Amino acid sequence: MSIPYGVYIGKDIEVVCTEQYTMAFRRNNMNDFLESMLLNSDRKCIGICRTTPCSSNMSFLPDGWEYAMKRDKKIYSDKNILHFINAETLAMSEHQGYLTVQFYDGTRYMAQADELFTMEHLNPTCFSSNDRSISDCLIDWNVGCKDIIWNGQNIGLTINTHKHMYIYEMTKDSIYCRAARYRTCDKGVVFNQNFRQGHNAYMVADNTVAMQELPYDESFFSREACVWNERSVYWSVALVEEDRIELHGCQGDKYEWKKPR
Repeated sequence: MSIPYGVYIGKDIEVVCTEQYTMAFRRNNMNDFLESMLLNSDRKCIGICRTTPCSSNMSFLPDGWEYAMKRDKKIYSDKNILHFINAETLAMSEHQGYLTVQFYDGTRYMAQADELFTMEHLNPTCFSSNDRSISDCLIDWNVGCKDIIWNGQNIGLTINTHKHMYIYEMTKDSIYCRAARYRTCDKGVVFNQNFRQGHNAYMVADNTVAMQELPYDESFFSREACVWNERSVYWSVALVEEDRIELHGCQGDKYEWKKPR
């Protein structure tokens, strides 16, 4: 069954479906783990990450990690988890704006459509900063599906919509799988992570909060550094050029957002 492209959100589940890829993020309360999954256009698993136990604390360090991903190179924690790669790990059906998701372990979830789109919406005509506001450029230059290339290798991808930002990235030294909502203004970007597996691992207690428009306070934007306010991170504009905007990232990094060609 064809699933409308979009973002679907429930208390313990979040799914983003596009033409090329699907990402799913979930909490399994019965077996006490968090899990993220990356699927290709055939809905075959090409990435999985499971952390135990469940937590909604953004500083929580998980006790257990299981992960595998196959991009240019195969990354995995142990051979037991490799059986998920290229397998059909979930089944989905949609009816009147609600998505039913059943995972390989029999767990079923219901998620509501939060943001529906066509692939054309994720590939908008992009204008330079001379012709559009900084806020508009920060959205239009950012949306879409993009591969993450590091040291010449494909290590993951991002899916960015007009409201949500997703990343699925694995190397032999690091993992970063997350779901977040975001907002832009002429001062920069603010984003709020509701699911994350990295050095820490958590999912907010009620993931339906991700359906709400993200509130922000422009006074938190700093011209010299990123700013944290609880779970929200403020990346402030450092430099604006016609086809490039530089943002103050975390730990002193600078994030470069370029106008797509």
